[in-house]
Amino acid sequence: MFNRNVKINGAVYSYHEAIEITHVKDRATAIRIRSYANNPNYGISRSTEQVINLPFDDTMTFVDAEDIALERSEFDEYIDPEESLLQELAPTLTDEQAASVPDIYPEWRVTESYSVGDRVRYSNGFYKCVTAHDAQADWNPSAASSLWTAIIDATVLPIGEYPLWQQPESTNPYMAGDIVTFGGQLWTSVIDNNVWAPGIYGWDIYQEEQSEPGPDEPTVVPEWAQPDSTNPYMLGDKVRHNGSIWQSNVDNNVWEPGVYGWDFVEEDPDFEPENPQGDDSGNEPVNPSDGGDEPIDEPTTEPEEDTIPEWAQPDSTNPYMMGDLVTFQGSVYESLIDNNIWSPTDYPQGWSGPLVD
Repeated sequence: MFNRNVKINGAVYSYHEAIEITHVKDRATAIRIRSYANNPNYGISRSTEQVINLPFDDTMTFVDAEDIALERSEFDEYIDPEESLLQELAPTLTDEQAASVPDIYPEWRVTESYSVGDRVRYSNGFYKCVTAHDAQADWNPSAASSLWTAIIDATVLPIGEYPLWQQPESTNPYMAGDIVTFGGQLWTSVIDNNVWAPGIYGWDIYQEEQSEPGPDEPTVVPEWAQPDSTNPYMLGDKVRHNGSIWQSNVDNNVWEPGVYGWDFVEEDPDFEPENPQGDDSGNEPVNPSDGGDEPIDEPTTEPEEDTIPEWAQPDSTNPYMMGDLVTFQGSVYESLIDNNIWSPTDYPQGWSGPLVD
């Protein structure tokens, strides 16, 4: 099997192998090539087959077949369409978006002329030009603060034993629990295979582990507060809300307990219902599993079906914005960037999900 990105009938295939050789005496040798499309997040997603006919040769082997396939014009290498699109969009990305894909920007060069807004990589840092100039050796981005501002500052020293964040590749991503220094503070990865920059996606500001509460020290469960995409609740988080204690059953949870993404745990023992009428009909906590009368605001376990629209291909006049929710291939996704015109499979870095299986 050989690994090479090629286009076949307009689709991209990455892995190819000769699976069958048929010899027809005095006529031809037919080589059947099976090609696989590989999604980096989900593995092989589709395959196709094609037959290459060659002059008769009854000594041909599978190795010979693969060598011949590599020489065919159908297997010419191409520029990855996603990388090409990012290169085209590079000047329009915000600094936060650009910080998640700094590798699409050029290295700083002493022979270049730079304009305001140009972004470059230099010595593990990522910088933006703030004053137009012709580069000189002693005007590099880390030394000339009047010419450049740091988006990812490589001059900030690591904090304690924790190294500076470095842009990883797919072969060396950060894993859940990894701790790095970024922007002068510590961050911990909350997901595996994390290739995003802290503050963009997949990281929380690191806090020193607290000792477990003793037998006489009850765990404090905070009140639920409406989060946004920068501070969602994660799987296992507990909150108090409307007289009950709830536990999140999904990651990146921005919904209200009782609407979606939460499991009822127990009634809140510290809940004090308000009773302005002075009778016994105050706001009592409700266990959703009880078989009694259902209150008007009883929590439901699923969101309204019509509240999350199906993803539709946008153009530049109606892109999805950060925080927008869509349904795509049966699952819910949340946009992590503004001006998002990609689907969750075409540019998974731009979406959080799937949130619903």
